Amino acid sequence: MKNKIIIIVLVIFIAAPAMAQVKQNKDENKNNNCIIPATLKVSKATNILIETYKKLLTPVGNNVCTSGNGTVTASSTMPLSFYGGSGAAGTISFSSFVEGTDLFRTVFGSKQSQYDYYGICAPKQIIWDASLEAVNHVFAAKLVTIQNFVAAGVIASGVNEDFVKVQGVPIADIATIDCVKIEETNGYVAATENANYVNKNSSKGILVKVTLKTGVQQLCYLINNYDTSGTLKWKD
Repeated sequence: MKNKIIIIVLVIFIAAPAMAQVKQNKDENKNNNCIIPATLKVSKATNILIETYKKLLTPVGNNVCTSGNGTVTASSTMPLSFYGGSGAAGTISFSSFVEGTDLFRTVFGSKQSQYDYYGICAPKQIIWDASLEAVNHVFAAKLVTIQNFVAAGVIASGVNEDFVKVQGVPIADIATIDCVKIEETNGYVAATENANYVNKNSSKGILVKVTLKTGVQQLCYLINNYDTSGTLKWKD
């Protein structure tokens, strides 16, 4: 009887930590995936674009290229229906690169010369739809901490020239991009810029969680210099 009691006790003490570890792993996965309620979802195009940003942080693997001037480029394709509000079928190619300290730039171009102009690598196969009016399109995006966005006030709510005045997270300081999501309906942008928050052509309200090389995690807004113009469908 004593031996049986000892065995049962050991099983209890071994099983308890294992169950705790499973719960911890589930909690960590939930946190890393940023699973929270939201009215809208991040579009497929946004996720594809962010994947090129991730490749720029760790420039290895397919579709990563270094141009003659040393600029690292990550290329990909996305459904044409997400570009320019065309709603057309098919795909379109693009290339992303880093410019300055806090800008992710992206070129959608139909010709090699358009990529050469920016000193970057073109996609291995340039895919372009002849029905598109613009020959090429270039936009910039940056990750801005919520605190910096709020502090910038009306400047952060603007586009084009105002956009560059908002301080973004230095890209060289980012170790990983952990997840992308739409903020809660009671978030800052949702409360102060609801028209942009629900606008599918606006990146306002999209949050990106990053881990800095110091180990600190930060939630950042994704903002761009052509907000609401229909260049990209950011939300579904």
